[in-house]
Amino acid sequence: MSLRPIFRGYLMLAALTPSAYALNSNTLIEQMHYTLCAEIGGKQTIAALLPPNPTLQDLQNVEILSIASKPWFSQLPLLFTSAAANPFLSLIETPHSQISISIFGPLFKSEGLIDVSRRHIPPEIALLCKEASERPLNMFTDSICWATGCLEYYKLKALEPVSFPSVAIILKTGVGIALVEEGKVSAIEIPYIGCTFPLLETLCLTQGQPFREFNIHQALGKGFFDWILKKRDFADSEMDQYLDLYNTRFHVFVNELFKFIRETLAVNVKSIYVGGENSRFIQSFPIGICTTLPSVTVLNGRALAKDGIVPEMIQLLGCLKLSQTKDLITETYPSYDEIIKQLSAN
Repeated sequence: MSLRPIFRGYLMLAALTPSAYALNSNTLIEQMHYTLCAEIGGKQTIAALLPPNPTLQDLQNVEILSIASKPWFSQLPLLFTSAAANPFLSLIETPHSQISISIFGPLFKSEGLIDVSRRHIPPEIALLCKEASERPLNMFTDSICWATGCLEYYKLKALEPVSFPSVAIILKTGVGIALVEEGKVSAIEIPYIGCTFPLLETLCLTQGQPFREFNIHQALGKGFFDWILKKRDFADSEMDQYLDLYNTRFHVFVNELFKFIRETLAVNVKSIYVGGENSRFIQSFPIGICTTLPSVTVLNGRALAKDGIVPEMIQLLGCLKLSQTKDLITETYPSYDEIIKQLSAN
């Protein structure tokens, strides 16, 4: 038997292996700079791997994994480990350099959450996730993440820069708000700001929604949909008959919110950006509803579809940019100390 064919095969393998190795090596090196971005929300938790400087086309091709949040609230650190039970295991096992997490706030100096008693999440959640993952890990308030992602989306689109100061409103399980100024994003923690939204409360009661204790999250978040649609899953078309009702609430809320920002924070807002899963129910904003707001932009699925981007990507893009940016100031209003003082008093 001649050994020539076998020898020729080895020569072919030797010729191919270095280039194949280089290709895999380059891919591996590139992936090492990726960031695992995740959002822990009241309804769902999502995660994806993002490259360091993604283009719009890159974002179109990103795979986002999603799971129901509630079963994981008591064991969130597991999501950032190589445990076999981890539904995000495929992401964890792909090389990446750091982890960046968005979570409903308020956060205390990126160490953990201040008040999570109703969700059974350990207050030191950020530190626990960091220890479990054994990687650099940052955690940010969800409203700050969405606002930052919105700014980055505008940069990628090469659109006209955002007019500062602006406000981001995120309509999800609850309602998130962030005040965006040049070089600074502040999470406005509604339960602690001292604004009771009396006109919205009166409207909600007139419409017949019962409250144990009125709050914005029940008026515009999950509580509204549970009330109007009897705590069941629903098709968007079932909301058609309630769109006027929901939008009326939203407009009253915006009026009261910006009156508060103007009078209490002494800030004249120039633009509003609205997002989150329930922003798909926001219709055209009435002209003249607030003369200090010349620009209102709704970044829902319809608006983002032309770029081939899903709404969840804005949140994850914010996680990425916050993990990379050292010169952006992030704050909470009221201050952490004031929030803790209010909680202690209760």
